Amino acid sequence: MNFDTLMLAAVSDELQDLILPGRIERVTQPSPHEIVIHVFAHTRKRQLYLSVDPMYARVHLTTNGKPNPTTPPSFCMLLRKYLEGGWLEGCEHPFGLGERVIRLTVLGGQARYRLYVELMGKHSNIVLTTESDMILGAAKIITAQVSRFREIKPGIKYFAPPRMKSTKRDAFAGDAGVDIPARQFDSADEAQAWLMSTFSGLSPLMAAEGVARAEGTPLTAESVWYGLNEVLNSARLREFAPVQYDENDGLTRAAYPINLLTHPHALQETWSSFNKALDNAYQTVELADAFLRERSAITGALRRALKTCEKEQVDTEEGLANAERADEYKEIGDLLLSSLHKVPANASEVVLEDYFAAIGAAERTIALDPRLGARENAERYYRKHQKARDAMDRLTERLATLEEVEASLQTALDHAESATTLAEIEKLNAGLGDEIARRLRQIPSAEAEEAHATENDIFAGHKIRRVRSVDGWEILVGENATSNDYLTTRIAAPNDIWLHARAVTSAHAIIRSQNRPATVSSAALRLAAEQVARRSDAKHARLVAVDYTLKKYVRKPRRAAPGAVTYTNEKTLDVTPASA
Repeated sequence: MNFDTLMLAAVSDELQDLILPGRIERVTQPSPHEIVIHVFAHTRKRQLYLSVDPMYARVHLTTNGKPNPTTPPSFCMLLRKYLEGGWLEGCEHPFGLGERVIRLTVLGGQARYRLYVELMGKHSNIVLTTESDMILGAAKIITAQVSRFREIKPGIKYFAPPRMKSTKRDAFAGDAGVDIPARQFDSADEAQAWLMSTFSGLSPLMAAEGVARAEGTPLTAESVWYGLNEVLNSARLREFAPVQYDENDGLTRAAYPINLLTHPHALQETWSSFNKALDNAYQTVELADAFLRERSAITGALRRALKTCEKEQVDTEEGLANAERADEYKEIGDLLLSSLHKVPANASEVVLEDYFAAIGAAERTIALDPRLGARENAERYYRKHQKARDAMDRLTERLATLEEVEASLQTALDHAESATTLAEIEKLNAGLGDEIARRLRQIPSAEAEEAHATENDIFAGHKIRRVRSVDGWEILVGENATSNDYLTTRIAAPNDIWLHARAVTSAHAIIRSQNRPATVSSAALRLAAEQVARRSDAKHARLVAVDYTLKKYVRKPRRAAPGAVTYTNEKTLDVTPASA
């Protein structure tokens, strides 16, 4: 669902009636891309939701309460400093209806502040400025190294976002329709493409609706322009008729501020408030996307695990075939020992009479290591005999285990592919990672690993727990300060992902990235964060903010206590602490 200029106009139109003027009681930031402004206006409390998510950038009122991190992010603290207790006075489009930018004006104390919300896909941002447009802070700080066209950072002047194509006409401007060319179109698609290439401020849906409202055949540039004006007039005249409708073959819901001619009328549901329709639609969209994302992650992990299992089965069967030659290796050793005088020095093979042949006299060609003498070659074959005989039982058991694991993985994959709700995926995902990793790689349970670590001193006596994600990423978690110190300073590689709970005492954890941190899955990252949150002072909180960065950005100050570090370039993930 693309949040376009018409949707923004409808939202801001309703906001002027519902929350202006309104007192800002609280500002929260559930995630780096989301801000919620709690406003008391007209005897009611409302939540104004601002999102600069690359896929779901939008503004609207919401009733969907989202959990907040225990420690507010720095931008949230800045907004609280200047906006909480202030009066929300204005909600306008500072650069015209054709730009996806909305400006909120707040009177705080004796000064006014402006909050610019830019809804431009991956370039979306929220910027707080003074009344003179001096930037105080932003959700995304943009330096000259990131963009040489437009910086967003405290202490500099705020300027409007540049238009992507300055040659286009602003569709909402009064003179946009001047000098419309005399042109005919062979199809509706051609007419829609012309509108998109000629006018700015249009979404594909707005252009398609304009073409659908064009009168006469064949389609001309003039008729298409007049059709588009019917769509644009709903914003110019503040006349909206909100609807909800199905999109993506009925998988998700969408909302729009006007009746759609490009969708069946019977599948459109009329709503009294566009903010309510939008809030409801986005909740279903986010839920559906979360389900598809999680299902894709777990099915991909299960398919990779199946391939690993199949490869290990092939290797195990080859090992069994080799183990079945145990008697043959012993026979070769016996033949060499009985004919030492017939084996030339430095030979790579020898032909000896085969006393073990079933019928008559026979010869056997025996491969030799030319670096060894006859007796040493015989001893080498005896060792291979012993190794193959010992491996027989182990490999037989291993093959049976692999066949059982393959059946379990296939069953889990079938369940994942047929799942229809996020709850089914989460239930399937719970505990699956450790089980698959343990059975495929012969990894003992977490408790057994801890005991094994102490007994064999594999971590120099430090208590470090090893966990596996569903897709096989290895996670190491320190259990105390000295273990944290050893894990961070002695075990972690520069490109491993390092995690620590924000602003509280907690375990350190690393995800061994194999020098490929960008490929570490979100499932592994969340599992590691949950393990850290569980071993933090905030473990009883509903949500714990966990910072993560690359190990190369973590530094231990000189003469600092064990486990004390500083770090930079971090990102934050809010998680529920893992259960025991």
